[in-house]
Amino acid sequence: MDQDISLDWYRVFFWTAKTGSLSRAAERLYITQPAVSHTLKLLESKLGGQLFFAPQEAFN
Repeated sequence: MDQDISLDWYRVFFWTAKTGSLSRAAERLYITQPAVSHTLKLLESKLGGQLFFAPQEAFN
């Protein structure tokens, strides 16, 4: 099933960018770090591009 972009996906993107950390974004959003990672992958897939251009270790 094709899923529309959710406002929650943008919230995950916003907090990940603002905090610079998947873990801190997860804490701020009261979700798990794997849920943040999964949501960002869904958003990237839906938008057709990479959202963050930083070393992977920068987002831990």
